Amino acid sequence: MGPLVLLIDGLYFRFNRQPWVLYLMALKPCHQNYAVFLDPLLFAGRENLTCWLETISTIPPRTNTRIQAVVSDQIRGITSLAADNGWVLQLCHFHLISQLQGNRGVRKRTVKGRNMRELCYQLTRQALELPDGRQLQRVLDRLKELVRRPGSAVRTRMVVREFLRRTNQFRAYRQFPNLSLPTTTGTVEAMGRIIRDLMRQTRSIRTPHALQIWATALIRRRPMVMCNGKHFQQKKFV
Repeated sequence: MGPLVLLIDGLYFRFNRQPWVLYLMALKPCHQNYAVFLDPLLFAGRENLTCWLETISTIPPRTNTRIQAVVSDQIRGITSLAADNGWVLQLCHFHLISQLQGNRGVRKRTVKGRNMRELCYQLTRQALELPDGRQLQRVLDRLKELVRRPGSAVRTRMVVREFLRRTNQFRAYRQFPNLSLPTTTGTVEAMGRIIRDLMRQTRSIRTPHALQIWATALIRRRPMVMCNGKHFQQKKFV
């Protein structure tokens, strides 16, 4: 009956050219290496805070009071959601790194600002991992200097600015080691991939209602997944 970490992620689908999102949740005991999935909810439209609030409201009150932190990507409104519930917010490292990776220009040596893009990528990765101290501050100061420079790589600078604005939320695992926070939503995304595979293999999943039924049945069949804190990210279904 100890503290819990909530992991969330939205899984996009389209039915009749309209977007739908399956809202996935899993709860990880802070001092254990597994997470348990809860029943998902499916809503029409794009991922949004209102639907997340409704989804989270299905967590039993006695369980909800044990939640100490939430791990998520940068959903609009996630900061206020965490603050309103008194939760620590850990933002997903993988999504941040993927954004920078896609703009590195590694394969195109003639891309404008290639050196700056690569430096931002490497420094951001260091800033995610370094312990608090002078070396971390030097890395953050260097990133601030880089994004202030005029020039190309607009997208890269925008991503780094957002990281600098929310550094504490990306580094919550360092501030709260007692919570053993995962630094990615990979556990939830792994379940999402299995649900997508099921949808491709099962011809009867052609409506939102069918998806809700099949996804819920799949999760109830094997709700427990290996899920470790930072530095122990290997996962497998059990």
